[in-house]
Amino acid sequence: MSYATEIGAAFYDFLGEAGDRAFMGPLRREVIGRAQGVVVEIGSGTGRNFPYYHAGKVNYLYAIEPNLQMARRAVPRADGTDLLIEFLEDDAERLPFEDGFADTVVATLVMCTVRRPEAVLSEVKRILKPSGKLLFIEHVRSDEPWRATLQDWATPLTRIWSANCHLNRATIDLIRTSGFRIEDLRRINAGAPWMRPFEAGVASHA
Repeated sequence: MSYATEIGAAFYDFLGEAGDRAFMGPLRREVIGRAQGVVVEIGSGTGRNFPYYHAGKVNYLYAIEPNLQMARRAVPRADGTDLLIEFLEDDAERLPFEDGFADTVVATLVMCTVRRPEAVLSEVKRILKPSGKLLFIEHVRSDEPWRATLQDWATPLTRIWSANCHLNRATIDLIRTSGFRIEDLRRINAGAPWMRPFEAGVASHA
């Protein structure tokens, strides 16, 4: 096990705990609670979404997390639920599922970290059933010029110390241009000044 990677996972979990106390907990409950059927969560991290799934609505949850230290921290949270969860160490750019496999795909605070978000969204679209839903919570590039400039300045740093996080990605635009229709969208101005705003919602095949 890499000591540096374990420290990074612990730091990520610490930030997640603080965010959940501040505003992410209720937001997760609202968004993740809509998941149903066969669910694929990409970038499941330390499993902070797991308590918010409804076991009566979710048949099976595939948790995609290539970082083994993150996944190790997720196991106790998985054990604390009534969900059937399978952990997979796969890259979200090449998901190990057939076309139209999933009823729901979940992505929370992950599109900022992947190398090629367009490729990930293409895979998400491929594995979603025609009636499937993409549930997302992401922090996005601000439309306030001063804040966007701050995000541009900070992104080289956050890529180093926060799991390749790009603060300045226009993720909602990427979702739309990847062939999704936004059905529900809510903006949340909360969290650290350089991370605002957050966008949460539901998308489906366009």
